[in-house]
Amino acid sequence: MNPERVKFYIELMRSLTSFILGTGAGIYALIATENGSSLLLIFVLILCLFATGVFIALFVYMEKNIEK
Repeated sequence: MNPERVKFYIELMRSLTSFILGTGAGIYALIATENGSSLLLIFVLILCLFATGVFIALFVYMEKNIEK
């Protein structure tokens, strides 16, 4: 894998990490408030799980395809 592609994947992983942390903070805020919407909580939870799955898939892909 060329260095430019590795840089791209690392930037993608950084973006996914910040998205996961942001949605996690949103989930905490929705749970902590008394008037939180349950539909919004479910939507944000699905977004967080999807981003976590993509992050794990990208990590596994990078581990298999980067020459050591």
